Amino acid sequence: MDIFSGSTPITIEAPLIRRYEQLESISEFLTGYGLTRYVDAINIPYHSLGKPTADPGYTALYIKKELSTPVIIHVPLGVENMYTLAGKLIQYALIGVEGLLLLSGDVRLGGISYEEAVDMALGIRDGRLVIDGEEHRVESHSFQLGGAFIPDREGEEERIRFKAGLGLNFFQSQVLTDPEPFLKIFMNGLIPSDRTYLVGVAPHLDSLEKYLSGYIDTSGIDREDYLGWLTSNIGRIIDIARESGYRVGIHIYPISWVDASLEASAELLEALLG
Repeated sequence: MDIFSGSTPITIEAPLIRRYEQLESISEFLTGYGLTRYVDAINIPYHSLGKPTADPGYTALYIKKELSTPVIIHVPLGVENMYTLAGKLIQYALIGVEGLLLLSGDVRLGGISYEEAVDMALGIRDGRLVIDGEEHRVESHSFQLGGAFIPDREGEEERIRFKAGLGLNFFQSQVLTDPEPFLKIFMNGLIPSDRTYLVGVAPHLDSLEKYLSGYIDTSGIDREDYLGWLTSNIGRIIDIARESGYRVGIHIYPISWVDASLEASAELLEALLG
């Protein structure tokens, strides 16, 4: 199954679940603001360090049951080894998780290499799991695999080509603060055009004002000004990318799952997609 079947794929990041009762708010917010008609998949972040986090597999199961929406689970490879990752992939396969976002930079405690992680996930597609050189037969399941996309990072085009060669299907960026690196990387045409690229956006200015102020001058910018800037630049990136033969979509970071944040997300998608 291709998660991103539309011309402008849309994903949205779920809040970091600390308590299982918070799960009800996900379906309430998404349906309440009409976001389910736009969203192709819901991303489930997972931080295994610090405060306790709900099992992302349980969160995925809840979302799939309540919303029938595909899910993508974050997999921080820096805290996994072949045994812990194998256990999680088998769990996610049984649940029917559609996508995995493989991240190597969040936390580094040794961990498993990108190549090993991709090989393990692709092996499950073929009904096999190799651990310590021993092959085990498992229920086959095909994951869509994704990775980070940081267009202003030196050598990013080479990184994307390498990861695409391993078998990654999509790439997701952090929050958009400057459209120029995105425009440049798509116009250069040096990354594979048969992959999906998701540009990260945070439609709610108040949630990210402290973060954004390090990149753009937010003084005197109100909510409407910021949404206008975001709509204009996202539309520009998508248009240029399409002209260059790329499929580009949006990944929404609501940051705070409050009414104002979800309302801003709905306004942005309405302006872009109608």
